Amino acid sequence: MSNQPANFDATPNVGWLYNKHYFEGISAGADADNKKLVADNTAALLKQVLPVTAELPFPATPSPPLFAITLKTTYPGLVTGIGVKHETGKAEGELKLGCAFDHTTGLPYIAGSGVKGKLRSFFAHPAYLLDVVNAELRPVLSLTRDLKNEDIASLEQAIFDGKAATGNRLNPYRCDTFHDAFAVQTDLPNQRFLTDDSITHHRHPLKSPIPVQFLVVGPGVSFRFLFRLFDTPLAEDMVFSAEAKYQLFAYLLREHGVGAKTRVGYGQFA
Repeated sequence: MSNQPANFDATPNVGWLYNKHYFEGISAGADADNKKLVADNTAALLKQVLPVTAELPFPATPSPPLFAITLKTTYPGLVTGIGVKHETGKAEGELKLGCAFDHTTGLPYIAGSGVKGKLRSFFAHPAYLLDVVNAELRPVLSLTRDLKNEDIASLEQAIFDGKAATGNRLNPYRCDTFHDAFAVQTDLPNQRFLTDDSITHHRHPLKSPIPVQFLVVGPGVSFRFLFRLFDTPLAEDMVFSAEAKYQLFAYLLREHGVGAKTRVGYGQFA
């Protein structure tokens, strides 16, 4: 390939720019021209603005059974899609690790399956959920009584497996659905929404560490989470409403975040 900079005005689809145009002109090696091209392409990518689409992949004003919550990333930002390969392995200073962009709009997004998996992980800790529902959220949930361990098990079965408390399959049109969460707004200057960071791992205790630079959705970027939720009967004296599920999901996402590397501060929301 020739050492010519990528055309970052070719399309407003940032996912296409990152996964395709970013590598244009980059060749193998660590010569001065190649290092400058990598640096220039990285700088051009980080200047991209949040894509504006005429028709976002969700309704502007959802109403039940659709529930939406908008949460804003905090420092250091959001890491999502890092399992997707993104590197030549030979260009010094290149951005490594993948980043999740919607194929059509170019918007950064969090897969609905990832949101669903994150929320289900809390059901492995029923004592924690009971504390959240019966204490933290009790004033806003309008429950007729406190939840019990068996209620948490039934709720998990209904939400994530589509089964009623009796064990029968729920009507597929009455099953809860977790939609992809999309970036919809940014507070960063000039509508920018991307930044970079690095992991400095040590391959050997007596050798210098090798920093790995990767792409991050920066702090101050708002994501819209969308759910299709229905009331769930748990017992004769208890119905866990769609609104209660929405309040529970919103609390868990605010408190614990979603995405990769949450244990070191990424993927947290306000």
